[in-house]
Amino acid sequence: MPNIFVNNNIFLRKFEDKDVDNIYNLKNDPKTTKFLGGFSIGYSKNDILEWINSVRNREKDIIWCIADNNDECIGQVGLYDINYRIGNAEIGIAISRDKINQGIGTKVHRKVFEFAFNEMNLKKITAIILTFNKSSISLYEKLEFTKEGEIRNYQYRQGEYINAYLYGLLKEEWSNSKKYE
Repeated sequence: MPNIFVNNNIFLRKFEDKDVDNIYNLKNDPKTTKFLGGFSIGYSKNDILEWINSVRNREKDIIWCIADNNDECIGQVGLYDINYRIGNAEIGIAISRDKINQGIGTKVHRKVFEFAFNEMNLKKITAIILTFNKSSISLYEKLEFTKEGEIRNYQYRQGEYINAYLYGLLKEEWSNSKKYE
C-alpha cells in the first residue's frame, strides 16, 4: 500500500502504533461516531492497537491513516469490501472534528479515487451514508455520486433503527467530471 500525497499538508499512509491515541479519540468521540455507519464507541487503547495491526494486511480492505504535515493522525479513509473480480469497493472516511469543514475530505477522496480507478482499475465506488448525516450527503453529492437507493433499518442506534442511503460513482462518471481535472 503506497503513501499518497494529497497536498503539502496532508498525506495518506499505513497506520503505525504511534497512531493509537488519535484513533482512540476519534473512534470514541460520540459526536463523530453518531454519523458513521460502521463506528461505535467504547474501544480501549488495546482494542485500537489490535485494530491497527489487523488493517495493515487485509485482503479486501485498504485503509489509510490521514496524516498532517507533522505526521500526526487526523483520521482514516478506506476502500472496504473490495471485489477485484467485479471491480467495486465501498469508501468510508472519518476525520477528527477539529479538522472537518477545511476541504480535507474532498481532497482525500480525490486522491483515493485516482488510486482506485487508475491503479486498481476499479469500476465503481459506493458509499453508505446514514440518512441524517447531512454533511456527508452534501460531500458525496458534491463529488458527483449518484443516490442509488435507501437501505432500510441499516443501523440500530439508541433504541431505533436508522436508514441509510446508497450512493455510487462509476469510473466513467469520475473520468468525465470536470471537478477532477
